Amino acid sequence: MVEREGWRRCNGDTENKHHICYNPKNTEITLKISGDKEIILLKEDNDLKQVLSKSNAGITATAFLFEWENYYVEIHPDDKNARVFVGDEEISRSKGLEKQYPLQFQNQLGKVVIRVRIGEREIDLPEIEVISRKLWPKKPKEDVIDKESPLFYPTFYQNLVDSLKEHCLSLSFDILAPTYLRAEEALRPPSNLFKFHYFKRNWKEIMEAYNTIIYQPYKRLVERDNFVRISQVKAIDGSVIHDIITHPERWEEVKTQSSFPLAKKLGNRLPTIVLQREKYETYDVPENRFAKFFLQTLLNDLDDIMRAYEDQLKKNEFKEVKENFETLRDFLMSIQMMDVFVEAGEMRIFPANSTVLQKRDGYRELLKLYWEFRLSYCPLFKKIEEAFAARDIATLYEYWCFFEIGKVLGEVLSENKKEPTLVWDITGGLEAEKSYFEFENGDYTYKLMYNKEFRRDKKDFFSYSVPLRPDFSLVRERKDKNGRKESATIVFDAKFRFDEKYVEGKLEGDEAIDDESENEMRRGNFERVANLDDILKMHTYKDALKLKAAFVVFPGNTACLFQMDGKRYKNEIDSDNKIKDLPSDFEGVGYIPLVPGEEAEVLKTVIINLLNNHNKQINKGSEGQNEVNGKA
Repeated sequence: MVEREGWRRCNGDTENKHHICYNPKNTEITLKISGDKEIILLKEDNDLKQVLSKSNAGITATAFLFEWENYYVEIHPDDKNARVFVGDEEISRSKGLEKQYPLQFQNQLGKVVIRVRIGEREIDLPEIEVISRKLWPKKPKEDVIDKESPLFYPTFYQNLVDSLKEHCLSLSFDILAPTYLRAEEALRPPSNLFKFHYFKRNWKEIMEAYNTIIYQPYKRLVERDNFVRISQVKAIDGSVIHDIITHPERWEEVKTQSSFPLAKKLGNRLPTIVLQREKYETYDVPENRFAKFFLQTLLNDLDDIMRAYEDQLKKNEFKEVKENFETLRDFLMSIQMMDVFVEAGEMRIFPANSTVLQKRDGYRELLKLYWEFRLSYCPLFKKIEEAFAARDIATLYEYWCFFEIGKVLGEVLSENKKEPTLVWDITGGLEAEKSYFEFENGDYTYKLMYNKEFRRDKKDFFSYSVPLRPDFSLVRERKDKNGRKESATIVFDAKFRFDEKYVEGKLEGDEAIDDESENEMRRGNFERVANLDDILKMHTYKDALKLKAAFVVFPGNTACLFQMDGKRYKNEIDSDNKIKDLPSDFEGVGYIPLVPGEEAEVLKTVIINLLNNHNKQINKGSEGQNEVNGKA
């Protein structure tokens, strides 16, 4: 039995912000924070409540906790057999304070469910939202939360969800078909995002295939057994005679002496009904049953998709998509009552070996569309949809960065300025190494690859020491007389928790970063250790992979790029070296802000300066060399 109730201040003491309570039957569960910090209750913050009421991000928690803080769960009355779980992970009792169960959320942001099990009784505590301090920003020089900032948690999450969904819905992709498909049981429903793209790409082809079938449907001449009165018999053969002889129960005595030879043979009796085999044309064939089954499937899924993405389809940029979906839906509804589909029965066995499906116009195209539709069971968007369901903000931010960087690269590098194309290997999701965004730019082809691994045994993706796997790798190809030459140019790591203010303060200090990292580790400040290590990791990437540059992308405001000659390029007004003046021959590391709902101006400027201008110089140099060779 699951018991639910809201969080409240313990004993009604609204002045004590350090703990909250939950009171299921005969039990009190207290959640405390160490030190003089506070736990935020939604019902006490009218501004936060108003922001969430206008949002459709699905945040339903009544209490907000911060990651990296120390919390404790207490159960009254105390029961040594009580067990506490965060998700599926069990939390052990504190050794120093036996009544307390310590909690610290180190790598988990978003929705959290805590469960308490006392004997056979299980209690789900009210939902909690774990957030980062950086998404609870204060106004400059004021101890007041800046709820107008794009980094304010509800605003940030809403923009993140909206932007990521828009990226997923608007991108185009090419499918890398494997030489085989594994046969496995589908334990999860198809991906809505994939089905959205399926209808977006194929709505016209679906209509054309069905129009061809309706115009000239496949039908088969078949025989069926029918029984008629003896006066209606048109043909007699051996099977008819056999049927008459073996069914004497159908015989009837003739009242007067009959001159029929058959009656004489049967002792003055004649059959009341006689078997006749009739030939006729029918639409009830396996191929039409398949077409009917697919028609019903398409209609049901199209309705589901239009409901699931109703809000997105209302936006102006999806106006044409919505009209196409409505046209397809109306068409499919209008043809489902036609004779070919009314007469066709239900499909029980898929006609995989049918030559009609493989060769006949209309059916051949429909079969191809069906196999592509079956790919909606493949895991292209599986991890993204799981992260949406769990409200895993750090993971969602990483995926969003991949799409956002791909979009910016498309705007800068693509010659046709179209949306970037995601080339996708259907044997895996976005994590598959064969999946990438692709851009054409002059003599170059660029690929933005997700989680590409670099190893010593790989020729093109080489790491001279340990294997490394950056979040996003920008790979450049150039075709020459020896074929295509691939080389990684820039890598990006999405670091949701990166704190540029803390890192910048340490960079200006006297203590070495690696020493500072060890000191923070001893103090137990793991979040600060992670921030310092992020910069060190960019140096690791650049050196081991022999890159032009390696950058952290993070939700923040300040950019800082460190050139190998010691110069620092920033996006601040009073900076001596500004991002816009970044040279095309820049080599180094740094961090770049990337915030959902905000323009990616810094990232775009960096890419223009490092890649576009660099390509122009190379091409110009090549043209000059050609002129010299021509004169020679």
